[in-house]
Amino acid sequence: WAIIAYELLHRYAMIAATDGSFAECQAYSRRASRGFRPPIHKKMPHQIVELLSCCWHHDPSMRPDMAHVSETVHTLMQHLDMEQLDKVLMGNAYTKEVAPLNVPPSMCGCLVS
Repeated sequence: WAIIAYELLHRYAMIAATDGSFAECQAYSRRASRGFRPPIHKKMPHQIVELLSCCWHHDPSMRPDMAHVSETVHTLMQHLDMEQLDKVLMGNAYTKEVAPLNVPPSMCGCLVS
């Protein structure tokens, strides 16, 4: 979950860090298993940084369950100005046409409720 959230928040597909070949994807997977995690935007709110960090903890048994993740995400969406966060993270590239972060959960059936 954390990598998907990372990709959405940073507007960056992790597969872009590879050449897309099976061997390159395996090499990336090995780096991740040794503890590599992509850098988080320096202006990302600490609550989101904490959630991402917990979700990609090196020890899978230390990662929160999806009920906790869902509850935390819902709380964050209520307390953070997601459109403002999007503007900060996107900088000059921000436009409302680039799917702002405050898309209602009802638009995606993949959210855990």
